[in-house]
Amino acid sequence: AQHLRKQDARIKVIHNDAKGKNAAIITALRYATGDIIAMTDADILLPENALEKVLPYFQNKKTGMTCLSPHLIFNQLKNATRYASVYETVVRTLKIIESAVDSVTAPHGQALFWRRKIPLQPQRQADDGDLAIQTRKQGYHVKYISDCFFTEHVTDNTVALKKQKIRRCKAVIDSLLFHTCVLFNLRYGLFGLLCYPANLALYVFAPFIFIALFLT
Repeated sequence: AQHLRKQDARIKVIHNDAKGKNAAIITALRYATGDIIAMTDADILLPENALEKVLPYFQNKKTGMTCLSPHLIFNQLKNATRYASVYETVVRTLKIIESAVDSVTAPHGQALFWRRKIPLQPQRQADDGDLAIQTRKQGYHVKYISDCFFTEHVTDNTVALKKQKIRRCKAVIDSLLFHTCVLFNLRYGLFGLLCYPANLALYVFAPFIFIALFLT
């Protein structure tokens, strides 16, 4: 980062005293000056045309946040590849429908963009879902850009991958349950009536339904 800063004066390297991603986001927001905030993970690659795809969405004044689609690369794990092909297809389909109906509930935080004027501050471990629901609460929509992909290499370590997925699911569930005031709340339109409940069912109730069906 320091090397890049020497090459381009527009780059600022900020040292964060507090630990954790949420603390880093909060610190970065204090320094941000642009109209659109771009948040990305260090281990993904953005396409060259990412900004060209993102910016037109913000021409709609009701759009407050957007996210890109994932392109996952598995080097060796065939079982994980098969799992991802099913799971990611379901999640992708849900996000496309949510985006068309109202707003995405749990966007991909690896490539997330939002209006700086919206006063957002991550409060939960699943910062992306937390920020998305906060965005919708403030009257803006969250859109899914289904034709622009970021690239992410998935670990070949099955134990690490399993722990990562469990940690992610726990964080998403925590974020969803933190915002239960949205559930069936007419104030938030179809987001409260359909989008949020669909994610609640997917992440919270689906495992119990699966176990019940399995036992039956």
